[in-house]
Amino acid sequence: MFCTNCGAPVEPGQKFCNKCGVPVSVGAVNTNNTMPQQMQAGAYMQTQPKKKKKWPIVLLIIAILLLIAIGIVFAGYTVYNTINAINTGKVDTPVDYLIPESEEVEDITVPDANTDIEDLLDEIYNEMGVNYTDYAYAKVYDMDTNVLISPNDTVSDDTVIWNGKTLGGFCDFVDSQVLSEGTTVDRELLYKLVSIHVIDPAIVADDHIFEILMKYCVVVGNEFGHSGAAIKNASFSKDKPNTYNYEVEVDGKTSTWIIDYDSKKVLLNNGNTEYTSAGEYGMFADKTMTAWTYIIDQYFGIY
Repeated sequence: MFCTNCGAPVEPGQKFCNKCGVPVSVGAVNTNNTMPQQMQAGAYMQTQPKKKKKWPIVLLIIAILLLIAIGIVFAGYTVYNTINAINTGKVDTPVDYLIPESEEVEDITVPDANTDIEDLLDEIYNEMGVNYTDYAYAKVYDMDTNVLISPNDTVSDDTVIWNGKTLGGFCDFVDSQVLSEGTTVDRELLYKLVSIHVIDPAIVADDHIFEILMKYCVVVGNEFGHSGAAIKNASFSKDKPNTYNYEVEVDGKTSTWIIDYDSKKVLLNNGNTEYTSAGEYGMFADKTMTAWTYIIDQYFGIY
């Protein structure tokens, strides 16, 4: 038998529990070899570990990730706004923080929208010690090893170019007497070429020199006429004065055309694509050159 209070063993006839001192009666003695219910429940509770609640940790992790995400978004937004402000010019304060404190930076004058690009180039070339000369049709920059020719856009239909004859009259003559019906001279392209090669009739030595210069202008202008190409300027190396590098814009993209008038070689696409014009009336074919010589001589009175 066992005490119903503490569960200690109780001998038959014993009146008090030897362990807890509670009176023992027959009805109060637990005859089962089990612990009292309150002790059984306590023992069960002690043997079962308490489950830790996980939701506070999950919430903490979510909060940390959220803070990191907000920080990344804020940083990206700040950088975007800074770059956008610099690119658009809409920045209220100087961006001195982009310049290391150890660097001494001179003040730079930024031209406004009304600044003439040619004037700006002149100023830059002057600072570089590059000499330039204004001619009737173009400005010529004389550098150490190269010469740059920049048309001044003064050549037009009314330009009297040689022997009292106008360029517009020459184009009319070619359109009506030389080219097939429906085909016309690309005047814009031709006038750029004339500006670059003739430069100024006052410095052309004689009829023969003018004939050669005009012939190459017409040959190239006729070959690439109505191609959409717009010539901006041209340059050549002093050791290769007959090889011209034309800066050309086609469909909004700028590239370089290289034409060697000695070897009659033409390279397009920044010199990566060789252009060929074959046949007896190809671009630089003898029959083509002879025909244009005759046409130029006839119109401008060169004999």
